[in-house]
Amino acid sequence: MPGVLYDLAPQRRHVKRRLLNFMTALSVLLCVAVAVLWVRGYWASDLFGYVAVRGDGSRLAGWVCSGRGGLGITFSHLPPGLIQARGPSWRKQAPVYGGTDWPEFARGGFGFYAAARTKPATGVRHVGAVVPSPVALAAAAAPLALSVRRRRRRRAAGLCPRCGYDLRPRPNAARSAGMSLQERWREALPAQWPPNAARRST
Repeated sequence: MPGVLYDLAPQRRHVKRRLLNFMTALSVLLCVAVAVLWVRGYWASDLFGYVAVRGDGSRLAGWVCSGRGGLGITFSHLPPGLIQARGPSWRKQAPVYGGTDWPEFARGGFGFYAAARTKPATGVRHVGAVVPSPVALAAAAAPLALSVRRRRRRRAAGLCPRCGYDLRPRPNAARSAGMSLQERWREALPAQWPPNAARRST
């Protein structure tokens, strides 16, 4: 309505809280997935991917590779007619670091490798990177750690750990408990409100 001021702060806090809760839940799921792949990688390497078909017949493939304590991600562009696969895919193979032979074609060391290459014979372009699984686990747990830290700080400050509502005792809480809404507004607003009230009275 015209002339009415709406306080959007509660809605913004609600959206922010929902987003933080979603990030925390996603962090928990990622931590569990990385931990499972880390342990499983010493018995078998897993490659989870998806192949999308472009309009010209070429294909874009994205893969998450795990094995032997390494977790990597690769993206490939394949020329038309090279493969016929499409959609989600999963492959299992012998355990090897990061799910593939990273040290042979990628640059790096100490478990960190990055690659960007094109095979002249086939025209396939690859871009990817791999990191040790403990590093990937720490990155996945970062939102969860921030959420726990935020809850502890709120609890120490006397706020609700979940929504941040002020739970500290207020001097005027008992006084305003039996007041109506209009009386609370009159108590909170200045004496000369609205501003033209004094003009109308004179």
